[in-house]
Amino acid sequence: MPDPNPAVEPQPESIRLAMDEAWRDHHHARDQTWKAVQMEAVIAAGLVTVDAQFHSAIATTLLAALVALSAVFGILISLHHREVEIRKLTHILHCQQALGLCRPDLINDVSPPTKLRLRDAVRPRAQSTAVFILRIHLAILFFALVVASARWVTHLRAGSPGRWSAMTHAANAPANPDAAGRRWLLCRRASEGDAPGWQLMDEPLGVRCPFVIRLRGRIPRPAS
Repeated sequence: MPDPNPAVEPQPESIRLAMDEAWRDHHHARDQTWKAVQMEAVIAAGLVTVDAQFHSAIATTLLAALVALSAVFGILISLHHREVEIRKLTHILHCQQALGLCRPDLINDVSPPTKLRLRDAVRPRAQSTAVFILRIHLAILFFALVVASARWVTHLRAGSPGRWSAMTHAANAPANPDAAGRRWLLCRRASEGDAPGWQLMDEPLGVRCPFVIRLRGRIPRPAS
């Protein structure tokens, strides 16, 4: 009984068209990968602008989270596009073999690329374009975390108006007791930058403590 679906030998022109289509898909995936990197870089530049202009820990943290999230999605896109690249280049290799181009005098010693993994970013010998893009994603992610952490460190060191005073001044400065035996400390709120004021210590007289009681405003030094 004859085969109802006999195998049809592909024509060279059809093979060339299929190979061209695979090349277009490969370049389109790579172009989308680079566009993801560009978008992350734009958001990271906005993070620097917001942090330098507003000096707000909340705003910096929110935008840094957006940068980190976009970097994570960029990494996932890079990993997915690497799989697409492997499929398309394998397809192209098969088309070249079907056209008789894989010969020692034409195309020789060609193999599909290997799968991309996160650990490839820390391997010095991994130098492909896909690994370079992966390193850019990780660098932007690390950059966002550093900017947010630096802003919070600055915020905690400086303190907020009406909240914690600069504890570094209270750690080593001498306390000045009043007639009731309460200790008062002359320190300056780093976020205000104005004249020093007296703050009430929260430990018994004779104990050195780096903390200052949370106050709603500056308390004048009471008369002894």
